[in-house]
Amino acid sequence: MANITASFEKNHESNTSFELEHPNNFEKEEEFEKIENYNEELYSSLLESEYLDPYSDLFEDQRFAFVNNVKIDILSDGWDFSPLHFEGKNPNQFKLDFSKIDDFTFKMIIKFYTLYRIFSTTVYQSTHKASLSVLTVFVNFLSDNNIYKITNITMNDLNNYMRIYNNQLAAGTKEKKKHYLYEFFVFVEAVTGKEINEDILEYLETSDIRALKAQNLSNRTKTLPDEFGDTFKDLIYEKILEQIAFKQSNSKKFNYSTLMYCSQLYILNQCGIRPMESIILPRDCITLENLDRDDRTKSVYYLHYRSTKKSSNKYIYARTKIVPKVVEIIDFLRSLSNDKNYLFKNRDKDIHKLSEFFTKFCIIHADILNLINSNNQDCFYHNKTVQSLLDSYKHYENSSINKLMKNNKEIRNEDVISIPRLYQFRVFFATYSTDKGIHPVKVAMMMNQNTKEMIGYYNRPKQIEINKRENEKNIKIFESVINDEFMVHGPRAKSRTRQMRQAYKKAKENAVDKTNKNHEITKEAMKDVPMRLMNGGCCIKAGEGIDCTLDNVTDISMCANKICPNQHFFIFNLNFYYQQFKKEIDNYYKSLDSKLYRNAEKSLNNIKYYIKTKLEEEMDELKLHMDDNSINNLISKYSSLQFYKDNYEKIRGEMEQWKNKEIKL
Repeated sequence: MANITASFEKNHESNTSFELEHPNNFEKEEEFEKIENYNEELYSSLLESEYLDPYSDLFEDQRFAFVNNVKIDILSDGWDFSPLHFEGKNPNQFKLDFSKIDDFTFKMIIKFYTLYRIFSTTVYQSTHKASLSVLTVFVNFLSDNNIYKITNITMNDLNNYMRIYNNQLAAGTKEKKKHYLYEFFVFVEAVTGKEINEDILEYLETSDIRALKAQNLSNRTKTLPDEFGDTFKDLIYEKILEQIAFKQSNSKKFNYSTLMYCSQLYILNQCGIRPMESIILPRDCITLENLDRDDRTKSVYYLHYRSTKKSSNKYIYARTKIVPKVVEIIDFLRSLSNDKNYLFKNRDKDIHKLSEFFTKFCIIHADILNLINSNNQDCFYHNKTVQSLLDSYKHYENSSINKLMKNNKEIRNEDVISIPRLYQFRVFFATYSTDKGIHPVKVAMMMNQNTKEMIGYYNRPKQIEINKRENEKNIKIFESVINDEFMVHGPRAKSRTRQMRQAYKKAKENAVDKTNKNHEITKEAMKDVPMRLMNGGCCIKAGEGIDCTLDNVTDISMCANKICPNQHFFIFNLNFYYQQFKKEIDNYYKSLDSKLYRNAEKSLNNIKYYIKTKLEEEMDELKLHMDDNSINNLISKYSSLQFYKDNYEKIRGEMEQWKNKEIKL
């Protein structure tokens, strides 16, 4: 320990003394000595803990550690592993900064925890930096609130932290942060021998599955319209041929960067690989295989590429089929470079410049690519007005829109330009290939998706067709409400019904062609009262300009848990909520059998919630339809209602039983 003590004494003499770093700012020398001794003790206990003991041969003089032959000073606030970074990854991801952690004790614990993470996995895990960022904010929150031992944290402390720092986060981000904290707490328990509050660990370990599903559905990358994919492919190929012609004629118009970016975009469009994978293509990336020895025409070209989806320093090589045009482009590019390893010379270290070039290209050619006031705006990543692009702080956006306006005098400031993102080509390739009859397993292999879970992951049914079918269903629901076939249920049911009737009346009065069919009038009415299908009902908004809660990540859990005031349901959703009700009953009994009484209580609350807010309203309406003999008409459209008609009294009795039930321990 002598060398560590010397390091502590040296720090004490400098401006980075423990006294200055510690928030208590001890005034008495004996108090300072206590914390100094505690830090030495802590350092030693961390170093000799069962977590780090298996890696003892990777330490030198208790002060230094070796990670893949890179030597780091544990007491230093900056750990630089960037010499280990490889092509296709940002070197900054390999630099860890501990200087922002206020309290020295917390800093030491997090340092050793980070070392354990690196030793037990690899230094190439991108989550090390993310975990450090989350833990830094967390322990600084503890210091600000005069909490200096992690084992002293209460559930109230954690709730305050989550409320202040995580309340506005999307469900997925919140769950990741909880996971980082949970893993850290388990480590702290092990090295200190003291238990963390059980409620805290249970909270951090429990995921809000429904909120995550809602966010995942909302955030999934959408496929590009076929029209855009095909037009873009032809246009970018023309630009490539133009640059090749410039080079062959020694024209000053030749620009290698333009050729490089256009080629990378064409490869993304045709091959579905990741953007960074197109940048780091190997020089010898093409192979030709003959499928028939006797027929040379039956051959296929393959593109071999390095997969960037990995957590080690070894590349995974994959291959995908390519068309002859891609081969011709790659052959020409090889003739321009002497690089023995990579196809592109002067290649970028990340995808930012390629992404900017893509955005500029789409804006400049927005008229050719049909991106101005597109009918498929839902399929694109951004939809920006011309005015917002003119006002953009991003030079490449306003310079591009100025160029477009110079070539197209009819563009107005209020026109909307749809802008895709690079990663959408991956989804486009998967969907397009599957639609052409290629088996999803084969598509997954070409895209280097090797697990069962990833087969078909990037394949999307045509978004336009989905939207069309959903709109047709929404129109039928709207008309059924207007025609009193069934009622709207939910928190704002009466006001929504009134708004729907008023919107329909207004659309009918304003119709230029009074012979318009009901469908056309309903479509106009729905512009004032938009509807959106969702699991277990429909989202009905009071006006077109009001954001849906699914588009607002702060309310995504409300949406997922079916408690948003804009969500409504109908009698044909009875089967959905009854099945949820039965599922919670199963969970209740399983929890009791396992003596998980808190979980049982949660299930019982959910059961009562479904009865009070869903089933009672739907069963009341079902009885009305049974009494006025209109039930058979509904059953002809929604056959699941037959079961509830036949078992009406039994289900009512079941609801009454659970409505008054209490847990008996």
